Amino acid sequence: MAKVVLDAVTSETPNLRYLVGKDVEEWVRNKNSMTDTEFHKMMAG
Repeated sequence: MAKVVLDAVTSETPNLRYLVGKDVEEWVRNKNSMTDTEFHKMMAG
């Protein structure tokens, strides 16, 4: 996580968002393959 923060604050062209951790990467993959309703239901548990 510290490396991602360092990259973000020192970048000349920073991104709006940075993904950190395997859980978040999986959530984004799921989000991209589902409707918003399906994704919200999954996240609600």
